[in-house]
Amino acid sequence: MEKLLIFLASFLAISEGQKPNLMQNPGFEDSLSGHWTAHGFHMSLSDDAHGGSKSAKFTGRNNQYQGPAQTLNIEPGKLYYFESYIKQLNDASGHMFQRYRAIIGFGFTAGGSQQLYIAHHTTVRSVDGWFRCAGYFRAPTKLFNSAYLHYQAPDAHIDFLLDDTSLTEVDELPDWKQSANQRIQQTRMGDIQLNFNLASGLEGSQVEVQVDHKRHSFGFGTLVREQWMNDADHRRYQQAIYDNFNTATVQAVKWRYDQGTQGHPDYQLAMDAINTLNQHGMSVRAHNMFWDHRNHVPDYVKTMSGSQLNNTVMDHLKYMVGITKGKVIHWDVQNELLHSQWFEDQTKDPLYSESLYTAVHDLDPTPKLFLNDYAIVAGPELADVYIQQAERYKNHGVPLHGLGIQSHFHQAKPDPELMRLQLDFLAQAGLPLWVTEMDVWQLDENVR
Repeated sequence: MEKLLIFLASFLAISEGQKPNLMQNPGFEDSLSGHWTAHGFHMSLSDDAHGGSKSAKFTGRNNQYQGPAQTLNIEPGKLYYFESYIKQLNDASGHMFQRYRAIIGFGFTAGGSQQLYIAHHTTVRSVDGWFRCAGYFRAPTKLFNSAYLHYQAPDAHIDFLLDDTSLTEVDELPDWKQSANQRIQQTRMGDIQLNFNLASGLEGSQVEVQVDHKRHSFGFGTLVREQWMNDADHRRYQQAIYDNFNTATVQAVKWRYDQGTQGHPDYQLAMDAINTLNQHGMSVRAHNMFWDHRNHVPDYVKTMSGSQLNNTVMDHLKYMVGITKGKVIHWDVQNELLHSQWFEDQTKDPLYSESLYTAVHDLDPTPKLFLNDYAIVAGPELADVYIQQAERYKNHGVPLHGLGIQSHFHQAKPDPELMRLQLDFLAQAGLPLWVTEMDVWQLDENVR
């Protein structure tokens, strides 16, 4: 009866205009023959299901690239939303986290191929249970004669379950620019009523009113060159910053940019720039306190682990909060945590970064604390895990106040409609979204 109800609900939803699920045997309620393939490893049915009564179980994997696959029937240039649920059944010795990636391989009619990463989860443990692996993507506009979904799974000998897969076409707005302008009118603009008392004998038609908009509250900023902010030879640069932006990002606060020595830090360059920016009414984002990668800590830290590392980290944290207290509006406490987890590995604590946010907030509750990462909107395969990371922080009571979205459009041309879908997707986290590192590497200025 449960399956019948699910089928009827799906039928009613499709009949009301929802796009059909393009996956075959999406919930593994049918036999495993056909549709899904498992080359070189074992696929079976399991009663441990995310939805319905069955899931697919994958065991006997000998390589990281081995994962389930299915041929897709999709069209060039269309937008799609993919979703699936995975449960890891065991862990690997020496590896705290496992990574899962959903990929579509396209074979082009005129020859050649392309791999499109549509969803990527980077911090999976068996204790986490079922997790969503999902993402929006646009199929290549170039004609293709094959599209093949497959999972690049974690370390060899990691077993996992897969269930509730779906792939649906997404309708596009007919005119993204017009729709964007309408949203700006609705959410970022409002009417101002000005009342004037005119001198006796003066008519309103004789008065000309000029309104000069000096500043606005919507954060609009840039990364600054700290060494230029107090240099007399760069007055034009400084004035351009003050004339065009209300927020500045200072990155000379990074741990590896410390110009001092162990136990005797020197962040004078960063603090001189922050103080000057504050004096000119600029808000400052501090980027970043920690970068969870061995290459982004001082050399003397690279050999540390356990309590020694924790004590050193906490000393640095207290120092940085102390010198910036009352001077910055945001801290990127951790940077690119989805891509590397060096502190977690070295301390053997999977929740170590969460403790850093709590420690910063306890010392200075004023700045808003951010995560900051890439491949979220530009190359958007990590958007889903970013949402889940933020939700986990919130559920654990971690003081997280916003998500930084790096937007490095190096090779890819920005896709406004896909960006809109991704940003709406990210809004599920219920946190402010700040585009923190946007650059567009396009030689054609019209494309830029």
